[in-house]
Amino acid sequence: MEAIYKSRICKFQWSPLWLIFLAFLASRSFYLLSLHIQFNANPINNFWQFLDPVLLKTDLLRSIYYLHQQPPLFNLFLGVILKLFPEHWSVAFQLCYLLMGLVFALALFKLMVEMGVSPIIATSLTVIHAILPATLLYENWLFYEYPAAILICLSALFLCRFSKYFKISDGVIFFGLLTILMLTRGFFQPYWVIFFLLLLLYVCEPQGKLILKAALFPMLVIVIFAVKQYIVFGTWTTGDVYVGSNLAGRINQRIPSNLRQTFMQEYDLPPYFFAHPFQDMSQYKNFLPAIQPTGIPALDQEKKMHGSRNLNYIGYLLMTNGYASGFAKITLHHPAFYFSSFSSTWRYFLPSSEDAGALGPNQNAIMDTLLHYSNMLFCGQWQRMRNGIFLMIAFPVIILFGLIEAIRKCGKRTAAQRAYQLTMFYMVTNIVYVSFIAVAVSLGDYNRYRFIIDSFYLVIFAVMLHRIQQYIIWKRTEPEKYKAIS
Repeated sequence: MEAIYKSRICKFQWSPLWLIFLAFLASRSFYLLSLHIQFNANPINNFWQFLDPVLLKTDLLRSIYYLHQQPPLFNLFLGVILKLFPEHWSVAFQLCYLLMGLVFALALFKLMVEMGVSPIIATSLTVIHAILPATLLYENWLFYEYPAAILICLSALFLCRFSKYFKISDGVIFFGLLTILMLTRGFFQPYWVIFFLLLLLYVCEPQGKLILKAALFPMLVIVIFAVKQYIVFGTWTTGDVYVGSNLAGRINQRIPSNLRQTFMQEYDLPPYFFAHPFQDMSQYKNFLPAIQPTGIPALDQEKKMHGSRNLNYIGYLLMTNGYASGFAKITLHHPAFYFSSFSSTWRYFLPSSEDAGALGPNQNAIMDTLLHYSNMLFCGQWQRMRNGIFLMIAFPVIILFGLIEAIRKCGKRTAAQRAYQLTMFYMVTNIVYVSFIAVAVSLGDYNRYRFIIDSFYLVIFAVMLHRIQQYIIWKRTEPEKYKAIS
């Protein structure tokens, strides 16, 4: 009995999941209790992406129904917490994000193991990722990047499990996670979910009926949501208010002032085209058709309670159409203005910790020092607002390695090999997709967009390290085997 007891104690002590849990607990105790890191809940009052907190408390379901500038789930999450905890909502958000952080760490480890990475490498990299100050800052920032990063990591884990074992529960969770992510983060649109459904049907053709069963309910939710958006707003998706304005912003400051008046007349541009987008609606109202009140506060309020702009105001939809039309006309005839805007996307290679919004009230001397040394060690960034040299080298190598792994030996494969390659292709595809959308459409904040898929870079890097480890072991043992045979 004593031997069994000691065996269980040893197993408890050395279990990777327990080590990750203890590292997470110790790091959060250090950050929150010793460094007094605060939960940054300020965005709820002034971020454009959020509905007015008053409406989230008093008119939640109707406001969510008429939300066009964002997918609905994150604002729904905000409203539910505000309703359940009207006095202590900030603490409730912090506890939710702490739980998300633990789930993130465990999911990252499990994904590495499912991809064949040794437990030592998987545990080490997971712990490093979990305790980095950048991760901690995102975990204490009331924004949707952290939940999105967790959702996409979990989706890769359940894709790997589903394509390996074909349990319908794993498939339902996988497609459910894709749907939840699509309804949380505007990057991910219905065509993104459909692409991976078709990919699974093609690669795993004999399991087609099972795949369709697993995808049935999530796809039904997507169809219902898309139809609702089209009936209410005339568009199948959300976030149109950002796309046209962002694209116009990419070119309008690069067009020389002596050409602007010519372009205004030649391409029939709206009078506000060369103004910076997302200004107060008073800057645009004189140039838009008369806007009649809808009777829906979420659509009628130009400003929220704390004075920030309400980008869900119906007028911004009309405004962004003018931006989008002008961008299309100019870029069709003068594409150089748009392509020259890519010169600023070098910021994509900055460490994610550099996002000013994530720092918020936690920007102090100690945190700045921790960020500086972690950025130097893991990203090769020696000065603030400079490229991470390690990232610039590692990102292309990781993507190339992942792509090769995803497409090699495409003939007859075991279930484990098929799952490995499908998941590798899923990770590489999402890295490329998110990166492309960020640098092709956004006006900035590339590093916070990149945080969503940082875990995929880390998993593929873990696979690379595992392969190197295997090669070193093989080089050491193979000559000995050869000598023994001789």
